[in-house]
Parts: sequence; C-alpha cells; structure tokens
Amino acid sequence: MDQFIFAAEVVLNGLMTGVMYALVALGFVLIFKRRASSTMPKGFWRCSRR
Repeated sequence: MDQFIFAAEVVLNGLMTGVMYALVALGFVLIFKRRASSTMPKGFWRCSRR
C-alpha cells in the first residue's frame, strides 16, 4: 500500500510541475503576442505617412 501511495504522489507531482511549466509558457506567449500586435500598427503608420 505504501508503494501505491508513493507512486501516486510521484505522478501527481509530475503533473503539477507540468501544469506550472505550461502556465509560465502560456504567459510568455500572451505577453509576446500582445507586444507584437501593439508594435505592428506603429510601424505601419510610420512607414505609410511618407
């Protein structure tokens, strides 16, 4: 019974670690996506007003 509990804890810890990495990666994606969409219109207007 102890081995089953230990195995369940290891699996749960692995899943929680994966979830944390996924959330951090999602945060980076959202930040860089937002940054790219906010800088594109500025460059477009700067180039088109010549």
